[in-house]
Amino acid sequence: MADRKRVALVGTGHRGTGTWGKELVRSFGELVELVGLSDRNSLRLERARDAIGIAAPTFTDASEMLEAVRPDTLIVCTRDDTHADIIVEAHEACVDVI
Repeated sequence: MADRKRVALVGTGHRGTGTWGKELVRSFGELVELVGLSDRNSLRLERARDAIGIAAPTFTDASEMLEAVRPDTLIVCTRDDTHADIIVEAHEACVDVI
């Protein structure tokens, strides 16, 4: 499974955990690996990792996660008003963004 896409997720609220995290792993686990989760709320972050059912590292800072896990793709599920800065930073790190 070394050729799976490395995907990270920032924002572990309902949209991030349920719509993207759980469904991504359940439906496309043979094609992608969820390699990191980030959220400013550390309790929600830990609960999201448990709910998704993965052992990926967690980060309270999205920049630290991008540097540490070096994903191929970043899924942005934070508040809408924070998307632009996160997307620009991911693109500057040569990471695709959803």
